[in-house]
Amino acid sequence: MNERLNIRDANPDDLEDIRELNRQIFEYEFEQCEKTSNVEYPDQHDGTKYYLQLVYRLDGFVAFVAEIHGKVVGYAGVRLVPDTELTHRNNVKLAQLHTLSVDKEFRNKGIGRALIDRSVAFAQKSGANRMRVIAYALNDRARHLYRAVGFTESEIVHEMPI
Repeated sequence: MNERLNIRDANPDDLEDIRELNRQIFEYEFEQCEKTSNVEYPDQHDGTKYYLQLVYRLDGFVAFVAEIHGKVVGYAGVRLVPDTELTHRNNVKLAQLHTLSVDKEFRNKGIGRALIDRSVAFAQKSGANRMRVIAYALNDRARHLYRAVGFTESEIVHEMPI
């Protein structure tokens, strides 16, 4: 990558950039992966609440943004999963890569990988010994990236319309 990439902690000034990047996720998922994806979510109350959790580091959430020349071109949202949600597992301190988005004009330049690296470093520093990420089965682009950086399938979730 020729441009100067900077990965930093997100802050409240990044809210609209994060919202826009999240819109791209939902639009892509709706078009390519899952027709039940709520493309209105980024502009709804729950979406706004989620972004506020990320930038204010509430409820175990944290976010990192990727910038090139001062422009936010990607973000990662991470959640430290509380031990109370892991009582069914032994010796697991889990972090979840909750959201990852890179602006469609800046994909395939190593930005997603850099955001994942920063997220993993944060999780390790916070005491986590495992990281989880969830992707739609039809999201080949995301699944390929996650495999390339070292994630393996540990659970398979099945769903059917009823």
